[in-house]
Amino acid sequence: MQIYKVKNNQNIFDVALNIYGSIEGVFNLLANNPELSFSSILKEDDELYWDEGSAIYDHIVNTMKAEHIIPVNGERHVYFKETSATLRCVICVSPDSPSITLLVSGDGSMVVDWGDNSDLENILLEPTDKAYTHFFDNVVEKREIRLYGDFNLKTWNMSTINGLIMPTTPLVVDEIISEKNNISLQGLFLFKGTYLVKLSNMSISSLLSIQDMSLEVLELKNIDYYNKSVINDYLIYIATHNNQRRNCKVILDIQPSGEYKEPIRDDGGNYIITTGMEAIYVITHEPAWNESGSWLFNINGTIYQYENSDIA
Repeated sequence: MQIYKVKNNQNIFDVALNIYGSIEGVFNLLANNPELSFSSILKEDDELYWDEGSAIYDHIVNTMKAEHIIPVNGERHVYFKETSATLRCVICVSPDSPSITLLVSGDGSMVVDWGDNSDLENILLEPTDKAYTHFFDNVVEKREIRLYGDFNLKTWNMSTINGLIMPTTPLVVDEIISEKNNISLQGLFLFKGTYLVKLSNMSISSLLSIQDMSLEVLELKNIDYYNKSVINDYLIYIATHNNQRRNCKVILDIQPSGEYKEPIRDDGGNYIITTGMEAIYVITHEPAWNESGSWLFNINGTIYQYENSDIA
């Protein structure tokens, strides 16, 4: 058993989210602390017992630690809303935001906890993009929106969200679009089936979260990269990790490092790729990469693609 010291203005659900990665962990807290109840009012530095080996969503716990996020809502700000639906995603946004809009299309039923005192909202997703806007009815120190239910997303346009999106289970999202916002891409690695990513007018520190996606279209325009290695690291990674990817159309408006030429090989005949342009050369010259269709790179209007391709 571990001891957790309650932070200022935390309620029992904040503590559960902080140590278990899900408010469902509240039941573990109740089991380990018999004096505790849903109506208990916690005070700063109260000590609660918890089982370290029973985290529900480790990746959410780790992300909150890495981002220095401490769930704090207060006892009178957000009440517990019970649902039997599965928690699929947590969205953290600035507490100063007066509203949030989910711009999505898909299928299935999404249950939304807007992170305020409103009731859960049931949304039947539609096949075409639709905006679902909610105005918050309270003031909090931390704002978290939770998505529950059995649903798949065809398109998620994240341009309306400034914050952190953290899927709690693998989430089907066919197309990701984001522009003119400050969203963190950290949680995108838990998206599955994604074949299109279009990002523009935003700052990006890393593309690690999308590097294993088998994309058909990747478009990066007017991006403020934290350092010059971001795009080169991504290109080198995909050039050394084919893994039966789809052939992809990559659109960039910055020039990757190096020259478009064949890289040197080691004693075993394997490429030693050191620049972004060498990575592109490998991808556009290896038949195995282009069996099902040609890779194409459009860099500031200059086209690089598989040399045996007839595609313009």
